[in-house]
Amino acid sequence: MILLSTKKSVYFDKQKTSFYAFHFMKKKAHYLSYRNMSDPCKIPRCTRPSFALCHCCEKPICNFHINEHSELLLAQLNPLVDEINELNNQLQSVDVDQVNSDSREKLERWRTEYHKKIDLFFEKKCRELDQNMLKKTSQQTEKIGLLRSKINHSIDSRAITRQDLEFLKFSISQLKRDIKNIEQTYIQIHTRPLPILDNMLQVTETIRPNIDLTTLPLPCKTINQPEKTFPVLISNHNFLLIHQGKNLCLVNQYMNIIRESLWSFNAIVDMCWSSTLNQFILISEDDLFLVDENITSIDKIRIMSDNKWFSCTCSDTSLFLSTSELGSSLSEFNLTPMIQFVKQWSSPFTCKKNENIDSIIYNNGTLALLITNPSEKSVRIELRFAQTLDYLWALPLGIKCTKNIAFHGCVLSFDEWLVADYEKCRLLHITKCGQIKATIKYPLIPYCVHLFNQNILVVLTKTCKTFHQLA
Repeated sequence: MILLSTKKSVYFDKQKTSFYAFHFMKKKAHYLSYRNMSDPCKIPRCTRPSFALCHCCEKPICNFHINEHSELLLAQLNPLVDEINELNNQLQSVDVDQVNSDSREKLERWRTEYHKKIDLFFEKKCRELDQNMLKKTSQQTEKIGLLRSKINHSIDSRAITRQDLEFLKFSISQLKRDIKNIEQTYIQIHTRPLPILDNMLQVTETIRPNIDLTTLPLPCKTINQPEKTFPVLISNHNFLLIHQGKNLCLVNQYMNIIRESLWSFNAIVDMCWSSTLNQFILISEDDLFLVDENITSIDKIRIMSDNKWFSCTCSDTSLFLSTSELGSSLSEFNLTPMIQFVKQWSSPFTCKKNENIDSIIYNNGTLALLITNPSEKSVRIELRFAQTLDYLWALPLGIKCTKNIAFHGCVLSFDEWLVADYEKCRLLHITKCGQIKATIKYPLIPYCVHLFNQNILVVLTKTCKTFHQLA
């Protein structure tokens, strides 16, 4: 009983302590609040007593200024509402079909290409069937001819032995059996399902910057080039390939040369990248070369042609080459399973007899052709369908060409184009519909331009390569 009483006493003592502590803290908070409210408002020239601590300015201020600060905060919400509404309207106005149009066209080309391959395979097997049957019928036709000749000879000579007669009867009997076997032939076709794997076609998303060259940023990097440097450059998804003196060089996304390889062949006229082969293709004065992505191997391409090539470009399935001559022709080659000739377009379909194709650029099912007319000293850009070379549009560039130097350009985002005009020291930004979008004066004479890594514009001049970081 004494122990129980002691425990109760301890318990009630703890409760009593907690009760007094709670009321002490409550009185202290009330005192601090009262002291703060008794302070004057911290807004200059305000004599009212403070009401509360403002979360905006973190000062004790009066009730009037608390309401005023609250109204100021609420007023800042109205522009945000307008901005949200504007963003919603912008989202609702996005043309999904337009955004997907290029990708759908590429998918359609992929489907058409593989349908074509299936059709070609089908036709090949049909020819094999026909040729097999034709071989059998031809053999029997030959036997019929021999028997007919022997019978006619016996009739004409009126001389035949019983042994000859039995041989003819036996041969005819055997011929009947062979023909009947042909008629009763049953051909079995063993097919296997055509595998359609998800990784056959991959869809990835990238943000293409809307390039505005009306105000070209200052160069962020310059690479000086030695003499005897060939004015060519191209890139893949990782590196920019350039020529520097005696070497091929790879430039990374930070615009630094990371690898060099000796180029011991003739002058490089043009170069392009094949994503299908995962290799660069280079044209020299006499040969074509395949160069791997790390520029560690350089191999000649063996194609049966006497043409001298001048410019090149690649689609997913084809290599396009134009010739170095007046009245330039343009040839298409399959890339797989090996580089093989497909077809050729000649002047005047490609250009006039007195004109040159300076460069060709593939993009999204089309070919851009930069064509010069030495007699008229004029330059124009034409856009054609890559499969048929049918005409889409042409744009005279207002350039009076006086030098025997090829004009070059590159594709920008959203199917737009950029041309280097070394005659007037400027860059010409051209829309996808074939209109001049902007004319940009350049401080140095530009000979080649290339968009690297979607946001770095590389301009090749006589003495250097300048890099412009685009927004």
